[in-house]
Amino acid sequence: MRIERSFRGWKPVLSSLVASLALLAPDAAFARCVGVDDPVVQQAELEIGRNPAAAIASIDRAISRTDPNDRRRLANLHLAQTIAYSMDGQLDSKIFDEAERLAAEFPASDPINLFMRIPQADRLEDKADRVEARQAILHDVESLPANAGTRACLGLDLAVSYSDDNNLRRAFDLTSRAYRNTDGDTFPRAHAEAASILAYLVSIGRDFEYALRLHSESLDFYVSNELYDLAANEHVVRGYTELEADNIRDALADFEASVEQAKSYGNSYAVAYAEQGLCLAALEGGMIARARPACIASYSVLDQANEPMAYRAGVAKGMLLLAEGRASEALKAIERVFERKYKPLGYEDQIEAYATRAKALAALGRSDEAYRDMVRAAELTSDDHKIAQASATGVAQARFQTRQLKSELAQEQRSSQESRRLALAVVIGSATGLVLLGMLVFTLLRHRSEFRKLAMLDPLTNLANRRATLHEADEILSGPATIRPRATTALLDIDRFKRCNDRFGHDAGDQILREFARVVKRCVRPDDIVGRWGGEEFLVIFPALCAEKAEQVIERIRREAEVQPFELAPDLTLRFSAGIAEIEEAGDDMRECIRLADRRLYQAKAMGRHRTCSRGPGIDPLASIGEQSGNGKPGGSPDHSSEASRSPSA
Repeated sequence: MRIERSFRGWKPVLSSLVASLALLAPDAAFARCVGVDDPVVQQAELEIGRNPAAAIASIDRAISRTDPNDRRRLANLHLAQTIAYSMDGQLDSKIFDEAERLAAEFPASDPINLFMRIPQADRLEDKADRVEARQAILHDVESLPANAGTRACLGLDLAVSYSDDNNLRRAFDLTSRAYRNTDGDTFPRAHAEAASILAYLVSIGRDFEYALRLHSESLDFYVSNELYDLAANEHVVRGYTELEADNIRDALADFEASVEQAKSYGNSYAVAYAEQGLCLAALEGGMIARARPACIASYSVLDQANEPMAYRAGVAKGMLLLAEGRASEALKAIERVFERKYKPLGYEDQIEAYATRAKALAALGRSDEAYRDMVRAAELTSDDHKIAQASATGVAQARFQTRQLKSELAQEQRSSQESRRLALAVVIGSATGLVLLGMLVFTLLRHRSEFRKLAMLDPLTNLANRRATLHEADEILSGPATIRPRATTALLDIDRFKRCNDRFGHDAGDQILREFARVVKRCVRPDDIVGRWGGEEFLVIFPALCAEKAEQVIERIRREAEVQPFELAPDLTLRFSAGIAEIEEAGDDMRECIRLADRRLYQAKAMGRHRTCSRGPGIDPLASIGEQSGNGKPGGSPDHSSEASRSPSA
């Protein structure tokens, strides 16, 4: 099973996306499905989709039982067996050679020979020769009946082939026709596979909602028909699409489901590819502890000659080591990738390798070497963006011709235009000097795009913003439910911050927010989550800590904040109010727990500020708005006896 996506942006490489649906001959990607109406071959394809390792032996038995004069069945069975070997992570050129020998007995335009001619065209070194060979194959494929299963399967193989030369418009056209000309009753297997590849093409245009629907359509078919290996594969493909859409939690769920599915039938190769996705997703989400076992497990299987993912697995290991602060070991991991001359899958792999090595070299004080790698990464980035622009345009044009995707066209075109403008801005900016060059490379390394950076980081305090903090909060609940307490949340709000702004100016206000963020980070544990919730409000999440212990941390923050000096506000004494809630109080609902902490924060404000409230229902800010004009205070005069509110002087 082979799925390939880039680290940066997770853009798939379609020639390898065929994954468990592809035939891997030496230097070639080949047949996804055979699509014939021979019941023996159809049964072989079903067994391949369930357990490719077991299918290899089963097909051997079918071959031994086949009449030697039935050359067509023998050729198709050998063709199916090459698919099984590929899906099990094996390369057996003898099987492929035997399939070619049997196919040679048929006319060049026969479907069996067309399956063989596609990888032969892919191996041609000259692009013009490849274009000419594919055009001849396309002519013969289009001569087949439109509703034939073999035509649909050949069209999908040819679509993969065209994508090798970045002709995504042709790839999209062939895939969409295969999808339209099959349905769930006549050719359900080919229809499901067409949906999977079409989802990939749609995701290039960033129409993730439609892409995920197509992935789910394909996955539903595989699961309902107990095609375990294909289901494991589709979980991985959908996981990468989720990751591209910034849904890291859903991506992790898909990768983990793929791991369990592949383990259920003993395909260690499929497990390794799913673990690789899990590794990259966890690294992308900053979950280093979660990434480590997946990265190491996938590396142990994929680090071998002739493995398409060996380059990426090595770079991912380097990224992991670097994230753990082990720069020297990270450098060795990347150097090994270069020394063994592993083949990258595309520009993205090379960019990631050079950028990771640059960071490792910089951490080791080898600035000149780091600079050279940064320059090389920037050059590759420029080339990659040019290709990405051309691909986005091709997909937009292809979708314009596809009836089923008309409703998504406007959204995709807008997304593609934004992608092109961003790419152009980054490329132009990379030429302005070393500072911008470093920003370009390391931004691409740390974030899949500038949009992701803006979406996940508060630029003033360098803390996670509201969205990223919520994501990290959800991760806490993904752990074992037996851990008690699971977490405690605290909302901190700087007292009378508007007065600070009015008195000292907005520059001073920005300095206060930055320094307060540093104070909070300094006082909490390494595993605690700190984010800017909005304005002068900060959220702290304490995993596996009770409210009483959390309150002690808050008071430590309070003491340090009070003595924190501010250059732009020299006579300011920084004070804040806080609301605390344990997640068990909110029925293990993180968002409800945060709302409870917010109500208690409001209660602390109402009781005079500069204190912490950790019990009681608190005050609903919205409900109290109508009362403000009546007594001049939020929430009126609260009943202090119903709240546990601690002031520093108590």
